[in-house]
Amino acid sequence: MPLFKGKGCKSTPGKAIAYITDENKAEIVSSQNLDDNQDYAQQFRETADLYGKGEKFDERKYYHFKLSCDRADEVSAEAHHEFAEAMAARCFPEFECVIATHTDTETVHSHIIVNAISFENGMKLHCNIREYGQMKDLANKLGAERGFTELNWRQATQEKRQRIAQGEIKPVLQTEKYMQQSVNWERRSWKEQLRVVIDEAKNGKIGFVYSPGSFKKISPRKCSRRKIYGASNRCSAATKSRKELRTCQI
Repeated sequence: MPLFKGKGCKSTPGKAIAYITDENKAEIVSSQNLDDNQDYAQQFRETADLYGKGEKFDERKYYHFKLSCDRADEVSAEAHHEFAEAMAARCFPEFECVIATHTDTETVHSHIIVNAISFENGMKLHCNIREYGQMKDLANKLGAERGFTELNWRQATQEKRQRIAQGEIKPVLQTEKYMQQSVNWERRSWKEQLRVVIDEAKNGKIGFVYSPGSFKKISPRKCSRRKIYGASNRCSAATKSRKELRTCQI
């Protein structure tokens, strides 16, 4: 059951690398496209400096992925580490990676820290939902080749969404909170949605854009005449209401 998950991080990678390479946790440590005799975090920094990247506070500087197999598979640390190295080579061939396999818990698992900047061309690593799903599928494929149990992660994700929507579990990630809000909003009839939008607009909390069949709420901070009306700021709500798009700004 190869479970592969990760996230992008905006902090410097020093602490994350120190954590996964801790001698009390890691049994095996290796790297990809790095010099093992030099500091890993410093090499990440040098690559970023070479291409003038990683200087902004809100810029993703590295990605942290975790790979773990089903406990019933009884995978050894050596086999698991080889599995993690294969994942890094297939998913991030042009990026610097630190790979560490931990045996400090009941389940053997591996961590992969990936520099967000390619050492070959300075391009940033971008991982959208589709590509993230492809990585999970690749983990199943490579795991099956090694005799590991496969994980139906799509079904598991759907079940988790349903449990969050039903209030059985609390959302942890910001995406899960947004998912719960979206589900609750879609469950309401169009009349209920209209009442909520009008009440919030009366209280000055939001503006809203109305088009036939849907309402789109707008935060006051994101609301401007240019964003609502387009390039021209001379349009009025009265003029727009006579056209297909009816726009009101409270």
